[in-house]
Amino acid sequence: MGAPDPDPLEPPLPAPLAAGAGLLMGAADAVPGVSGGTIALVLGIYARLLEAIARVLALPRALRTPAGRRGLAAALGFLGPL
Repeated sequence: MGAPDPDPLEPPLPAPLAAGAGLLMGAADAVPGVSGGTIALVLGIYARLLEAIARVLALPRALRTPAGRRGLAAALGFLGPL
């Protein structure tokens, strides 16, 4: 029993940085052979991206608890600027 895994969405990524990462990911989709996921990996936000998407997909279950609502808010705070 070790310490709990750290939350990949903490600390929050500042909105201007998340927006810039989103622009780079979108621009990468215009280049043949390059995906937005590749850019997310290079920028070091891939784990955050996957965790945020997973939390949004778990929306019905997340809304049942206060902790789930906080996690959903963190996920939307990250995905919003992207």
